[in-house]
Amino acid sequence: MKVKNAAVSALALGSVATRGLFGAQAAPLVVQKPFFAAKDVAAPEAPGLALPPAWCPPSSSTRASGARLPRLRLGTPALGPGVVAPIDLKMPLTPEEAARFTSGFADYPTGQEAFYELVAEPRPLPGDLSGPSFLLSGNNHSDDLFMFLARELGAREGVTPGVEYDVEMTVRFASNQPLDSFGVGGSPGASVWMKGGVVDRAPRAVADGGGSHFSLEKGNQSVHGRDAWAFGPYGKDGSDDASWQLQIRTARSEAPVRATDDGKLWLYFGCDSGVEATTSVYVASVDVTLTPRAGGSAVERG
Repeated sequence: MKVKNAAVSALALGSVATRGLFGAQAAPLVVQKPFFAAKDVAAPEAPGLALPPAWCPPSSSTRASGARLPRLRLGTPALGPGVVAPIDLKMPLTPEEAARFTSGFADYPTGQEAFYELVAEPRPLPGDLSGPSFLLSGNNHSDDLFMFLARELGAREGVTPGVEYDVEMTVRFASNQPLDSFGVGGSPGASVWMKGGVVDRAPRAVADGGGSHFSLEKGNQSVHGRDAWAFGPYGKDGSDDASWQLQIRTARSEAPVRATDDGKLWLYFGCDSGVEATTSVYVASVDVTLTPRAGGSAVERG
């Protein structure tokens, strides 16, 4: 089995300190994709922009005394010390970025990797498509093979310890199976489902009693699990031939995920097959947005 590790560049966000709007020294204030609960207030767009401590003119007595101005609270602003910024990661699966991912296989007999024809490695996109990707491929003799990629997120990506995040994830991959295709045990397009999520512990394949199983509760095929969302089927839309086409699947969390006390989360994405045949998934990119929950320790800390 050829298994290499895969993946991603982190966001680097700048910071700038400034002086008070009316001459008084202002405390440094970093704006990193500000989050506002008030819908009628526009957040500044430029990362690294520093703002004064208040957005209202001072009185003459305030100017004379040099006192610091009070903050103007508009709805629930996410500007100020200790505020947690949203995280937006774009992860094209180039060979260099793929090195940040790990790959794995579950729900098959251990020691049968060659028989299952398991492959996990960087490859160019197939057919007439161009660009890098990461190939996950296996012959599903067990009728339940799960193939996956996983990546740890931490301080480098901006994860804050103990914060609850809402998650949206989008995956782009190449498929050559029509949705209405037929095969042994089911449709190669409709009976193979894309699954994944963001969790607070490392996803991995665990050897147990002669077999390998997935460490998280992912559900089977189209069924959601406690730790997984069903993104949709592997099959391609609007084409009945065997050509390779890029597919886009997006899923959103129904409940927030809480970062560990040391500031870690893990994302994973894979393919859960119910067809007794070979499935090859060329993953082109994975994007994830983590939005801190408004209110309480989920947004303001310290």
